[in-house]
Amino acid sequence: MFFKNHKSILFYYKYIGAWDYDIGIIVKNSNELRIFINELRKNFSEGIKINDVYLILEEVTGYKLPEGAFKI
Repeated sequence: MFFKNHKSILFYYKYIGAWDYDIGIIVKNSNELRIFINELRKNFSEGIKINDVYLILEEVTGYKLPEGAFKI
């Protein structure tokens, strides 16, 4: 399956309803994003419609444990 094997895909969710899939990818720049979108369209040319693209430039918070959390 394209979603399981593609190196840029971090996660994907399959939904029932208005949107069938939600895909999270990581790319270095807009050129890599364009390449990914073209690959997606090539593999799913009949039924693909991209509704939204959200760009996250930096993760300022995350789920990080405090330093030394596992030290005994």
